[in-house]
Amino acid sequence: MDDVLKSLLEQAQEYASQNPDISQILLDIERNRVVVSRKEVTPLDDETASGIKVYQFMEGIVQDAISQWEKDFEVWKFKHLDDVTEEELQERVVKELKLLLKSDFLQENYIGLTSSKRKKASQELISLEIEPDDSIVNRYALMRDMVKLEQGRFVVKKATTGRYVQQVKDSLSYNSKKAFIRFATMLKLIYAELDAMNLPDIEDDEEQVTHLTGVLASNQAMKYWKRLRQQKFVDNHYRLQDSTTRQQAMYIAESFAEKLELKTKWKTFEDFWGINNLAQEKNKSIELGKLPTRSNVIDKVFED
Repeated sequence: MDDVLKSLLEQAQEYASQNPDISQILLDIERNRVVVSRKEVTPLDDETASGIKVYQFMEGIVQDAISQWEKDFEVWKFKHLDDVTEEELQERVVKELKLLLKSDFLQENYIGLTSSKRKKASQELISLEIEPDDSIVNRYALMRDMVKLEQGRFVVKKATTGRYVQQVKDSLSYNSKKAFIRFATMLKLIYAELDAMNLPDIEDDEEQVTHLTGVLASNQAMKYWKRLRQQKFVDNHYRLQDSTTRQQAMYIAESFAEKLELKTKWKTFEDFWGINNLAQEKNKSIELGKLPTRSNVIDKVFED
């Protein structure tokens, strides 16, 4: 894809992500205009709005924990560098579900758990390879009132969850609310990772081959390039991301040179990336006695 078009697409996607009511963005070259279509928004009834407000408050009181869970998930992914699979991510969903089912957030004596809901819950638990004893069945059935299944994925219904919290607020502790928000947060992180794994590569193979030649295109080098892409140091063309510092570029070049036994480490990457003075960056690092930020991540990238 042409770099200009790719840039326009990325900008449109970023704008749309910040404006969720947008359904379509059209670039009209002939008329020199951009056409933005917005979704029809149905006003929320008082009960739904109240439930969402309660849910958002619940998220707010555990914001520090959410930040920590996000960091923990990044660490978990990092430990599985180059090996994390769709199966492992799905297993992580089940693991998080089990944690929620053990929490006090789900009141198993809650009214409204019909026999049909329990039967359906039991069947779903078996498919998830979770032992469906009476307590777990009741808790899972209640959870499914607040969490729907869409195309095999759990989706939290914030308004319904908020209304439930309002109804049983006297029997819910801070930790029990925290348990549900953790589940919702981990679902979002896991499914985002699954989506990223299944994104089509917008670059064509022929174009990528022209960017990498010789030892930089060897099987060993490609293993490192893939990891660098995963960690957002380089883009799909293996060029440095804007967020990658000159110190990090130097450290990557040096690590590559060591692994691939390159004799001209600085010139090889200066020519490839279109930068210069990497040797001076190395000297600066020595003088300051400091490694670049995320050097530990780069070290992990080049582990065999």
